[in-house]
Amino acid sequence: MPVAPDQDHRALGTRFKLYPQAPVLASYTELETVWVSERAGAIRPGPADDRMYVVDPVNKPQIYEFPYLPPFRGAVRVPIAAGPDGHFDHLEPGDPGFTAAHMYGTIRRVLDIWEDYFGRSIPWHFSAHFDRLELIPIADWENAQSGYGFIEVGFGETEAGQRHPYALNFDVLAHELGHSIIFSEVGVPDPGTITAEYRGFQESASDLVALVAVLHFDTVVDRLLRQSKGNLYTLNELNRIGELSETEQVRTASNMFRMSDVADVTTPPDALSQHELHRLGEPLTGAIFDIFVEVYQDILLD
Repeated sequence: MPVAPDQDHRALGTRFKLYPQAPVLASYTELETVWVSERAGAIRPGPADDRMYVVDPVNKPQIYEFPYLPPFRGAVRVPIAAGPDGHFDHLEPGDPGFTAAHMYGTIRRVLDIWEDYFGRSIPWHFSAHFDRLELIPIADWENAQSGYGFIEVGFGETEAGQRHPYALNFDVLAHELGHSIIFSEVGVPDPGTITAEYRGFQESASDLVALVAVLHFDTVVDRLLRQSKGNLYTLNELNRIGELSETEQVRTASNMFRMSDVADVTTPPDALSQHELHRLGEPLTGAIFDIFVEVYQDILLD
């Protein structure tokens, strides 16, 4: 973002360095500087603001699960503060607090993107009980979850047994925030009426929140078009969601699944594994990805 010499940098927001895609990919080991909407100097140690805050536990004995909910009350690491200029882009991988800052910067950036699309603030669906979203960047857990008032992430593991922190995986973090956005905008169903079909919709919609958000990195769009030569159906960083390695990912947007390939939508959700529930949403993701590609091709033709 070019800035006029006399422009007040604080008015542009606060800088963070983020990985556009999981740093396990050789093409994305470099950080990219982004701006989030909070004014420089306004983000408190944590990082924290009026919408969200990071808590980095020394030891979290268990993941959140009702009735165990935020706030975390155990011992925590020292909250990371901004640099003297009010920004957080002085932090580098390996620095204390980098992972916490990366998680906050990613979640804040994705929220900014989607609030810009909506043209207004997106309220939290849990606002009746919690004012802010709690972010847990490191949990000793092979998964990630978005819940009532929190997002906590652990590690992804490849088939070779390598573990990678989800707090550095833009797709995974954007997906988890996507759940909160969908709950806020579509509504929260009564627990007794949640169906497998709804769970599949939630997973698909959250993947699409991540897919759209990552296109706001110029480096991603540039590499995507160069490597795919315009054919977005080739396996690439846009349709590979939550990469774990050069050849492994959590899901693929450009998939060939039909509803006949996944679980029956009338199956009680408790009878399905997490993998089956995620797979249930993939036909919808694939269909909407097809629509995105069709729009792209029409624009390209014009």
